[in-house]
Amino acid sequence: MSYIIIGIVFMFIVEHSTNTEKFRQYITNPKAFMPFSWFERITGIFFWPVLLAVFLYFFLKELFK
Repeated sequence: MSYIIIGIVFMFIVEHSTNTEKFRQYITNPKAFMPFSWFERITGIFFWPVLLAVFLYFFLKELFK
């Protein structure tokens, strides 16, 4: 049960952070601003450890460019 709750919180944080103005300052690709579908949300809830690693890798890569 806690695995799913962590996934829900993780997806909320990812979706919220990608909709902020600060995020839009750093990202130039227009596809990055597409909203999440329900399939992506459910997939993110179940595979959050892998997605967390991918998200952090690309976020830090872009941040320290």
